[in-house]
Amino acid sequence: MAISPPKAPPRATTVVTAPPPRPKPVPDPLPDGFAATRERVRRRGWMAGVLLPVVMIGIAALVLEIPANGHIANLLGITGSLLALCAVPTAVAFGIPVEVGPVRAVLAVVTSLLLWGLLGWWAGRRVSQRVIGGWREWAVEFGWVAVCLWAGVLTGVGILLHLAS
Repeated sequence: MAISPPKAPPRATTVVTAPPPRPKPVPDPLPDGFAATRERVRRRGWMAGVLLPVVMIGIAALVLEIPANGHIANLLGITGSLLALCAVPTAVAFGIPVEVGPVRAVLAVVTSLLLWGLLGWWAGRRVSQRVIGGWREWAVEFGWVAVCLWAGVLTGVGILLHLAS
């Protein structure tokens, strides 16, 4: 019986593995694409909401500065005052058409800016959930709420003036 030579221990083998596959980079949205527009509306909706009362106060100031006499002066005064009250809707809650004071005015302006910013933010959030949502859709969402808010302000002014008389 022949004795076989001892077997050599198995050699260590190196297993070369391929590196793990890299995840595909997510492309940035197109600068003017749907996703980027939705993102801009979502991020900047509150600023657009605050811009509206600032523009309205500017228009009210211009209307109130127009020199006029008689009946036209009355119409311009009423128009300018109502524009200013619509720009600062919480003024009615502080009783501003009837009683005016510096603390009431500051509180009304601050709370109104917060209200307009919140409404703009809300409209931006609602529009950004749609597939196609841009500034036009934001203006529609914001416009319906603003019109209802202005109707409430004008109703409140009418009630305050009726109670004050």
